[in-house]
Amino acid sequence: MNKPYLVNAVQYSELYPEFELLAHSDRVSLRPGDVAKVCIRFDAVSECHGERFWVLIVTSNEGVYMGTADNELTHTERHGLKNGDTVTFDYRNIYDFERGPFPNANKA
Repeated sequence: MNKPYLVNAVQYSELYPEFELLAHSDRVSLRPGDVAKVCIRFDAVSECHGERFWVLIVTSNEGVYMGTADNELTHTERHGLKNGDTVTFDYRNIYDFERGPFPNANKA
């Protein structure tokens, strides 16, 4: 699979003022068992904002996270990511979150 192109939520909030960015302190303090919503673009040059999905956080280190995609993705054929795939991201990619624990969450 090609490297996924995750959308930077901080930049998105600068382009679209109606988008309310979550507090920095919340985005850097997630821990294993929490879930975060991120967004993947369909390709590196796409103008489309892509597909948002939940990630169950497995590891966290000062705002850098690794987890697994935790819902069925609608456009897997366009971006290559599917439920259960490993995703690495940081606090700048987070659109939303929920505190866990969510063992085997599958929020769908």
